[in-house]
Amino acid sequence: MGDFLTKSAAFIGAFSTLWFTVSLIRIIPKNSRPSALIGLKKSSLTFLASLVLPFIGVIIDPSTDTFLTRKDRPVAAASVKSKADELSERQKREDKISSYIDLIKSETPLVATFNAREHGDSIKSIMMGLALLNVWVGIYDEGASLNLPADKEAIRQSFKKSISKKQAEAFPVLRDLFGLAMRKQLWEADGKARTFGKGFRTIDLISSAFAANRNIKTIHEELYPSLMMLRFTRAQYKWLDANVEYSYYPLKPPSDSALVVWNKNGSYRKID
Repeated sequence: MGDFLTKSAAFIGAFSTLWFTVSLIRIIPKNSRPSALIGLKKSSLTFLASLVLPFIGVIIDPSTDTFLTRKDRPVAAASVKSKADELSERQKREDKISSYIDLIKSETPLVATFNAREHGDSIKSIMMGLALLNVWVGIYDEGASLNLPADKEAIRQSFKKSISKKQAEAFPVLRDLFGLAMRKQLWEADGKARTFGKGFRTIDLISSAFAANRNIKTIHEELYPSLMMLRFTRAQYKWLDANVEYSYYPLKPPSDSALVVWNKNGSYRKID
């Protein structure tokens, strides 16, 4: 509409200019002077109309390509792009939240069916079971940066409770299984191992090699990350299976139900 009015104004402007010129020539002869004066007035009015039409076009259609609107177009284009980017980012965030919630919903049944005793064949198998629990903790931790809406956060918190409950059930079993696996491994070296106490939180390792303190230190440093992740509270190293002097190390792991992210050296970060 704005373009039409602009073109009409150009046509009317050209016509009124021609009319004005003809009327100006006709004003010289006396016999045509009255009609020539009328022509001058009317051509002036039409010329004014040609000037007004473009302004009307701008009002009706702000996108009309005139010097008045052309300078504003970069701002308008930037505004449209900004809104498009905003919508795109919002859609990406919504998609990410949706994918995260779908992941939680798919993993929750797996947490419920996790059976620690299925991972007791060997030390490697026990650590794989432990790693699976840690994967679920990592999934829960990932949601902290998503700023979830209240209904989605409720799903995440329910997932956390499932993991915490499963850990409280699984860790005593995994510790006991770890003692049995260590016993099998040490048997070939005429050694022994056992776990005892409430929740099997203490592990006894018995070997003639532990008569030397340097051996105790080396073995403990190697076992420390695993002992911490299994949440033992005490490791004892004996050179004889008897009531003799022995070395021990107290450990300070989190509780069985606490969700934490582990570092390779056995340190950890608690998750709220």
